[in-house]
Amino acid sequence: MEPLSIRKAQESDILVLFEWANEPVTRANSISQSLIQWENHQVWFSRKLQDPNCFLYISEQNAVAVGMLRLEYGNEKATISYSIAKNHRGKGLGKKTLEVGIKQFLGDCQKPISMIEALVKPENIASVKTFEKLGFHRSEDRVIQGVRLWMFEFRV
Repeated sequence: MEPLSIRKAQESDILVLFEWANEPVTRANSISQSLIQWENHQVWFSRKLQDPNCFLYISEQNAVAVGMLRLEYGNEKATISYSIAKNHRGKGLGKKTLEVGIKQFLGDCQKPISMIEALVKPENIASVKTFEKLGFHRSEDRVIQGVRLWMFEFRV
């Protein structure tokens, strides 16, 4: 299997990220399960690309985009979220995307960072296992917009 690479998201990634975000499994694993409207995605995407505290990456294998990773920095912590394209799930690319992406983020983020956090629905078994394999530890339960989430933490 070819190595996985990470690059910063670009304007040209807007459509693929929109499609991935609206994929049924991605929506089911999100806090809000409603479909994302194109106009809202355009505004969100533009803001994320311009935000100096947002690190939005695309993971690629064989020059094909296979996933996305977003880290939002604040108060010496980063909150992480990721998704893998439907046709590339079940191949261990989530773990690889997180490993390579976190390393890239730690190099790119020029601010002090002590912890990376992830919020995961308990029924999202694939993500729970992925974060556990990477050494993230479950810390506390949270409820956001009426949705129960497990928080995983990784000390940097």
